[in-house]
Amino acid sequence: MGGRSSERSFKQASEAHQVQVVGLQWFHWGTRTLEQEIDALISMGAQAMVLVANAPEGAEAALAMAKRAIDKRVPIYSHWGITGGISCKVWVYLS
Repeated sequence: MGGRSSERSFKQASEAHQVQVVGLQWFHWGTRTLEQEIDALISMGAQAMVLVANAPEGAEAALAMAKRAIDKRVPIYSHWGITGGISCKVWVYLS
C-alpha cells in the first residue's frame, strides 16, 4: 500500500531482491479505515505489508491490522511517515 511515486522504486527493488509482490492497494489522504485494503492484500497471499503513508493513514493501517485476530495479522514494514503525528497515540493504544 502506498504512494504512487514510490511504486516504480519498489517494483525495481523487489525484482532486484527476488521478492514476490502479490498485490498493491491504493488509498487517499484522509482515509478513515484501511480494513478492506488490508483484507484484500492478505487474501491475495501477502505475508507482509510495505506501507508508504503519512501519520494519519499509517495510524489507520496499524489500527486495522490490530483489529484482526493475532493469527491473521502480517508484519507492516513502513517508512518514517508513521512515526509522527497521531501515530504516537496509536502505538500507546496498541501496547
